[in-house]
Amino acid sequence: MKTNIIIWFLLAAAVFGDGLDSHAPSQKLLSRDPIRLTGGGRVELSFEDAVGILDRKDLLAAIQRGYSAVLPKGKTPEFTVTQTGPGTYHYVNRHGQETAVEQVSLETVSGEHAEIALYSEGRRFFGNYQSLCCVTVTPAGEGQVDYSVTVYARPESAAVRIFARLTPAELYFRHKLKEMTGLVIDVCNQIKECEPAEKAHVASSS
Repeated sequence: MKTNIIIWFLLAAAVFGDGLDSHAPSQKLLSRDPIRLTGGGRVELSFEDAVGILDRKDLLAAIQRGYSAVLPKGKTPEFTVTQTGPGTYHYVNRHGQETAVEQVSLETVSGEHAEIALYSEGRRFFGNYQSLCCVTVTPAGEGQVDYSVTVYARPESAAVRIFARLTPAELYFRHKLKEMTGLVIDVCNQIKECEPAEKAHVASSS
């Protein structure tokens, strides 16, 4: 389950389409009163290194290797994410629940900030949902960056939406957002120190 949060934070590595403003599924989600959650933290990583990680062509594979490396001995990730095309990904978790992920945008202003967005659709115990994760990374002094995260999520079930702020639907997204902080730091450091740059391996869609 934690792997999904790492992907939310790190996967948006390249510009997809024309960006968030013209990405119809994201704009539809934002217009429909989604659950909104925020978080953030600080990573011991230079801004240049952070942008370099986000800009990797093999980012998804690097995230999975980095995450595997920081797990306790004998533990493995619960699922594998497959790149199905430029900026699109798919995985099935241990409960057999599918998720499709799409890179939306990456905007970088040299030395100032990087803003990234990632859209996903899938199914969890409360039914089908859509979500959008927007992250801003800014320098925070020498060798450090701050990141702020805003997650917009919308369950498809009308009954779940009515009580979304009182039921496990919001608690699920809130819990996942909270889990992210320590793992982001560990995985970023693992990628920086141990990962040579590689080209992404794109699975054929059959």
